[in-house]
Amino acid sequence: MQAVRYSSPVKIVFLIDGFGVGGTELNATRTLEAFARRGITVDVLHFHADGELRGRIAAAGHRLTHVPIVPLWSPRIVLRTGALASAIRRSGATVVHAQDVYSNILGVAATRIVVRPAMLTSRRWKDDVPRKVLTPLNAWAHRQSTLVLPNSPALVTTLAEEGVRADHIRVHENFVDDQALTMLGTADRAAWRQALGIRADALVVGCVARLGRVKRHDVLLDAFALLRQRCPTAQLVLVGDGAERAALEQRARALGVSGDVIFTGTLPNFPLAQQLFDIAVLTSENEGFPNSLVEASACGAPMVATMVGGVPEVLREGVTGFGVAVGDVAATANAMARLLTDRAQRERFGSAARAEVLARFSESAAIDRLLEIYRRVSA
Repeated sequence: MQAVRYSSPVKIVFLIDGFGVGGTELNATRTLEAFARRGITVDVLHFHADGELRGRIAAAGHRLTHVPIVPLWSPRIVLRTGALASAIRRSGATVVHAQDVYSNILGVAATRIVVRPAMLTSRRWKDDVPRKVLTPLNAWAHRQSTLVLPNSPALVTTLAEEGVRADHIRVHENFVDDQALTMLGTADRAAWRQALGIRADALVVGCVARLGRVKRHDVLLDAFALLRQRCPTAQLVLVGDGAERAALEQRARALGVSGDVIFTGTLPNFPLAQQLFDIAVLTSENEGFPNSLVEASACGAPMVATMVGGVPEVLREGVTGFGVAVGDVAATANAMARLLTDRAQRERFGSAARAEVLARFSESAAIDRLLEIYRRVSA
């Protein structure tokens, strides 16, 4: 799909915490890559110097400037905020778009020092912050910004509870890249599955998520152990990495299912790993807006997920998948079994999920909406 070229006096600065692989960072990276396809060059100011996604952003042709920070409670934070303000001033920004907790807080503080560009903050989580002390500071940043862009309607209520005015909120949902909608051929898909150690006859339950506690992979492993009693050909594929990996590998061994659980680590962004799955599962206890489920939908994979945060915006109960309660191992196992034992239902749900993505979560539609927001706040 040929992207429409963009021409406007709007000068955009993206303010990001770092380049680690997480939902927030991936969404920012995809947005920057989509900008590049439209001929838009952005100044990217970043607090951490390196990370896995840095190369992708640099390859898109954007200007990267490292602005080191110190902890917010350090006396030197005043100097670092001043350095950030100077970098924003030099960029000539008319719009600063912060992507995460620290960038929200420091971005708002810095733009109060310079002649103010429009300051947009982001909200892609409910209450999962690195430190609880950051919650009131982030709420302050939202209240002081020009607009807050939550990625799910479910977060609008949370923002209102934090004192953000309704007219200062614009929902901007995540999206999948247009190229992600291209599906692998049967032979290529089979070869990739084989390379990862997936059996030819396997029914694959898959999850794409960082291996962190909030994602509750422990529940998924327990549910998979129950599922294997009903679906002996099932295999579980966990895509992603994180601090919980060793503990989860040990749990799989303790449950006696380690031979049918594959930890792939981080895989390339394209093609989407969800193409490998027969069903996609997400058992998080907290979500902002679930990138991995949107990607699963793009791949035509039916879903089982906990109905938290923005998940109900993607998973339509009984249409594209089944919702379960947080921590409910038996219900999760039953929902997975219902799909794995009914191919016709899997295909029906998968087709409906892909149609939903094409209508609501395509790159072209999302980027056009975001650019229109930039134009309006810069006017």
